[in-house]
Amino acid sequence: MEFSPRISSTVKKTNADLEKSARLLDDALSSTGKSLLRVSRNIPQRRVLGSLRRGDGYGSDRYGTGGTPSKFLHNIHDISVTVGPDELSKLLHVSRGGALLTEQEPWKNAVDKLYVEFLESLQSHGTEQQVFDIVVDFIQTCSDRLDLLRDMEKKISQKVVPLSHREEWLENERNTWRLVYCLYQDRINSQLLSAQEQLNEEAMDIPLRQQSEKEIVQRLYKEDNMTRECQLVIDWLEQNASDQSREEARLKHFTDKTIAWENTLHQLQNQSTNIPYGSSRPIVSTLDPDAPLREGKPLHDIDMEDESRLVKEVFVQIRCGQLEEAQMLCMHTGQEWRAAALEGWRLHHDPNYETARGIDEVDKLPIEGNPNRDIWKLMAWRMAEDKRMPVYTRATFAALCGHLSALVDVCQSWEDLLWAHFRVLVDIRVEKEIRESSIRHYVDLPDVYWQNEMDIEEVFSEMAASKDTRIRNDALKMAHKVQQYLIMDQVGALMDEMEQWIKLNTEQKPQSLRFLSHLVLFLRLIGRAEKDHIGDAVLRAYVKELMQMREPHLVAHYVATLPQEDQVMLYAEFLTDITESGERELALAAAEDADLDIETITKTVVENIRNQEPGTELPDLQAELTAEDNAKVSALDWVVYYPSQRAEAVWQANALICHFLAVGKLEAARKTFNKIPVDSIDLIMKQYRVVADESLNPEGLTVTRNLPTRISSSIREYLCYKAYLDAQEGFSDWFQHYHHAKPSAPKLPTGEIPFTERVAYDHRHNQYKTELERWKMAMQQQTKTVKSQLYNILTFPEGGWLVDSGISETEDGDMNGEVSRHRKQMDDLRQLCIPKVVLLLHTVMHEMGEYTECVELGNLIACEQHKLYKVFTKVNLCELLGRISESSLALLDQKRDPWGHPVSS
Repeated sequence: MEFSPRISSTVKKTNADLEKSARLLDDALSSTGKSLLRVSRNIPQRRVLGSLRRGDGYGSDRYGTGGTPSKFLHNIHDISVTVGPDELSKLLHVSRGGALLTEQEPWKNAVDKLYVEFLESLQSHGTEQQVFDIVVDFIQTCSDRLDLLRDMEKKISQKVVPLSHREEWLENERNTWRLVYCLYQDRINSQLLSAQEQLNEEAMDIPLRQQSEKEIVQRLYKEDNMTRECQLVIDWLEQNASDQSREEARLKHFTDKTIAWENTLHQLQNQSTNIPYGSSRPIVSTLDPDAPLREGKPLHDIDMEDESRLVKEVFVQIRCGQLEEAQMLCMHTGQEWRAAALEGWRLHHDPNYETARGIDEVDKLPIEGNPNRDIWKLMAWRMAEDKRMPVYTRATFAALCGHLSALVDVCQSWEDLLWAHFRVLVDIRVEKEIRESSIRHYVDLPDVYWQNEMDIEEVFSEMAASKDTRIRNDALKMAHKVQQYLIMDQVGALMDEMEQWIKLNTEQKPQSLRFLSHLVLFLRLIGRAEKDHIGDAVLRAYVKELMQMREPHLVAHYVATLPQEDQVMLYAEFLTDITESGERELALAAAEDADLDIETITKTVVENIRNQEPGTELPDLQAELTAEDNAKVSALDWVVYYPSQRAEAVWQANALICHFLAVGKLEAARKTFNKIPVDSIDLIMKQYRVVADESLNPEGLTVTRNLPTRISSSIREYLCYKAYLDAQEGFSDWFQHYHHAKPSAPKLPTGEIPFTERVAYDHRHNQYKTELERWKMAMQQQTKTVKSQLYNILTFPEGGWLVDSGISETEDGDMNGEVSRHRKQMDDLRQLCIPKVVLLLHTVMHEMGEYTECVELGNLIACEQHKLYKVFTKVNLCELLGRISESSLALLDQKRDPWGHPVSS
């Protein structure tokens, strides 16, 4: 295909005109104000919010109230296919080499790191003054994760891939944090500065001259919070669109050289000859920009295709807030007139009237903006109305003149529609302010222009009723609902929505809870918290998700943000399932770092485990330890870990021993008792600076005084169990020695016995008698020991074994009846164990021939000092009296009376 040479003279003239417009554009955008969308601190290698707007100030590319000088692209690749300056590198940047990644595991691992990174952001900026630094870190974290996930997608597919649904939620979250940053920093700053600004305004002199359009709009943005916030939302939406656009490699073919409509020009210049690739229909006869509409004829077919792609790309650049890039693209394709047409909206301002200029400054500054902006706007409106023009051309001018319906026609998403409505909303408010504040006469705009004026609530209502089903569905997504309520500053309504969201079971629920939880924490830090009970519910739900990850430092930190009752309940629930000692130490260390009430939490853990309902398995008839029993015993480690909790450890061990003894699990009770360190009683006394009272300690049992009632009662109960367990162990040893260690007499062979065998038998018999004497002596010693141990139970000092020491619910603050229940358990255990102990004692003495002492057991049971008879039932008494009667019969066989006294002849 042949192509015509460029028309250099026309291009040079148009370039000169456009350069003049560009200078005016630069001056209009220059400002020294600081952007609320720019990060307020220097963060190396962080592209957070500074890229939300290339310049500073409100509407930096919209109304000329601030911005950096614009620079058109000079180094453009002169290739036959037009590629944007950042598109070439994207197309060439395709991952090569390396093994393909699996889809699920690396993606999940990369996403799960968000939990830790968000926590680190919170911990690295701990004060309320650094709250926006936290948000900056959130944004950067989301951006870094997005980049990583996109790189992973590229490696998997070996090509540039569009944003997948798996990453869309993360992009929405990053965009929401951007919105939080710019809106709430502006809102807080405006509140802090409002009083000072009022004083400064009162002290300022009233200007003696009429303000320019630019100055009027600057004042509007400064004084009208709604307009300023709407412009911030526009800038936010444009930056989000710009980021998304950069991630998509777009290969656009507009023209082969920097000449507009070159194929049409080539055909017009060679009408007398047949040219290849001619147009399939009659084309325009002239090449001015209005020729297609004026003549009603199209361009060359190829140019029509290029034109369609060009006007769409120009609109996309404007949608991304990149007006300069759109103008560069127009210039690159030889349509300088189109780039110049996009300049007409600039606000008029004459800097020569500014009082800041010195008297000696004689050089006249160029006038900024368009003095005939109102006429340009009316013409742009008519172009947006003209159905003959391409839809994206209409939308381009509609965005610059506030034509809502033409913008809505090209909106393909919720964000696009929100941008269109807010763009028109700000345009109308700015236009109204200019016309009301200026003495100049402006041309009238169509009535429908003013009819599109609405407030923010009406905008969102209009969007919710959109004819496009996709947009209506998008409006219901969590991210967009959050953004809507943040823009409307309706925190209460947002909290109501959160209450419903946390009940949903979605694929990304853990990540959604992370985002919502940190949003709740942010609102609390800036003093905008509402409906705290819902915020607590969100944080509780997030903590429950973190508990599944078994990361103590994560759980502890977020538990600490909840009320005290929830802290204890949730962290105790988390600790319940931790059994490995190393993990337990890490969990306790994390609780210490988060300043949680560790003692109350560990106490609750033990009680929760101890009070767990048994499983559905049948009871163990042999009373052996089960997995549940071992878990209950192991739980005592939580209260043994800290020496300051030793008294609580004794209390909890007592309750567990009581339970095990009641169900006949003596081994479990002994194992529980051994969990308490042997120095526990001495340690408790040292902590309370008291001395043991051993006046009532005939058998080594220690009864303490001058301690808090609960602790004193707990120590006494602990000593009661010690006495019982020692007695049980002593009886087991006695029983084993009595029945299994007694030597057996050697048997004399029958018949005629040789002399040698007789000698051997005599030797064995003598040896037997020696061992029997030794066994009897050992039995006497063991019998004495076990009798003492059993009598210690029956004659336990200060009221008796397991007799309540008088602790009351009121004194102990027993709100849930814990003391009452435990007292009842002790009474039941006393009735169960004492009759058994008496029978064991009778067995020992009866087997050892101490029949008189067996009979005297009746006196011990009946005496009023110990009142043991009160714990005996009729069945128990009948059994005991039967045993005593056997001993009396044995005494009668020994020629004594039934009470053991010698019978006089």
